[in-house]
Amino acid sequence: MNNPHEIKIIKRGDDTYWIFYLKENTLYYKRIQDNEPIETQLTKEPVLYYDVDIDQDDNIHLIAILNDNEIRYFIYTKNGWKNTLLYKYNSTKQEYRRIAIKKTKDHLHVFCSIKNVPSTNWDLMHYLWDGSRWKANTLATFQDADPYFDLAYSYNDEIYIIFNNYFSNLHKSLNKWTNPVQFASDVYTHSPHMLIDSENTIHFVWQCDSGIYYRKKFQGGWPKNTWSEIKKITPYNRPSYPIIMTLHFSMWILWVQENQLYCSMSSDMGTTWTNPFKYQTINQDFSIAKYISNSRSIFDAQYVYEWENPNLNIAVIKDFLNHEGNNNNYFTFYIQELQNYTENLVTTLKRLEKENQTLKNTISTLQVEKSYADDAIDKLNIELTAIKKQSEHISQMYNQMQKEMKQLQSENMALKDALEKTKAKNDKSILKRLATLLKTHILI
Repeated sequence: MNNPHEIKIIKRGDDTYWIFYLKENTLYYKRIQDNEPIETQLTKEPVLYYDVDIDQDDNIHLIAILNDNEIRYFIYTKNGWKNTLLYKYNSTKQEYRRIAIKKTKDHLHVFCSIKNVPSTNWDLMHYLWDGSRWKANTLATFQDADPYFDLAYSYNDEIYIIFNNYFSNLHKSLNKWTNPVQFASDVYTHSPHMLIDSENTIHFVWQCDSGIYYRKKFQGGWPKNTWSEIKKITPYNRPSYPIIMTLHFSMWILWVQENQLYCSMSSDMGTTWTNPFKYQTINQDFSIAKYISNSRSIFDAQYVYEWENPNLNIAVIKDFLNHEGNNNNYFTFYIQELQNYTENLVTTLKRLEKENQTLKNTISTLQVEKSYADDAIDKLNIELTAIKKQSEHISQMYNQMQKEMKQLQSENMALKDALEKTKAKNDKSILKRLATLLKTHILI
């Protein structure tokens, strides 16, 4: 299996396929239509990294980092190829890695990763050509690692970038990138890819050691700006090179597992997925390639599995577009998969109906218990009312007793005062009589 960044497939408006590839580190391309493909060498100097794109006028744009430290821009129009030197760097001071290009209506966008020697940090850069000058923007900085990144585009020329576990998109009117958003929590995410469908929903697929995973983000419509849950597509360990594509009204995820190409299909654009099934054995001519088209069709993808025999064949697509499908065993298997998928849905529906009936029975039981509880509550309310009345009567008696007690205390105080006065008066009378008696005895 080749490096997915080595082969690029351009589909032009005239239904010709242009396949770009590295051969002995030199860049070649060939056009495939009805006749035998013609191979053409594009560069004589070895190419380290390159990328291609196609605009709405069917012009092909290509950017390449050459072995002689040059970054060159190529464009193919009806007049043929032209190329321009964009930058010549000093390899003792700078190091360049991955590079990507995107041509929108008004701008040319270039993405690459750069390291300034002797620093160990890599910068993920975005360069924008507005027709008169280049504008540079650092999207992220990574320590001690060449950052992986990949691009995806919507039909209205919005650009999305994915790097490590994050993604961001460029506002066309502001020419400003949104804050990066994490789409996967697994720090060991490998080969993440995006696909933007016609509803502007972003579909993510990635791999890690435990399997292939999928998630989508709703950009427009309902529910807007919300995320689906993360779904595990395959139970197998250590899969590789997952890709995602749309075909008619279905969505497909393909990956490599033990020298076999596996698939999972969704008929509801990613909400549910079939069990994985084998598509075919991978041979030496099998490759993974970046796929670029400038027009809408029944098929859309960022990457595809392809082989040439001698014309271009794209996995899954060839079976749908093959008019001799009656001789293709894959279609029989595909129909069987759909039948199994339908049977699973029917089984799930029956299970849900059974669970629904169980819930109804439970609700009925709870309603009876609630009726008993309501009766008990009514009785308690009656008893509480009686207790409240008794409490009010006791409170009134208590208040009356308090008043009577205060009255008795007042009367008691009055009696004490009278007693004290009487006692004092009596004491004075006794003393007076004693004094008179003593005087009488003394005189005698």
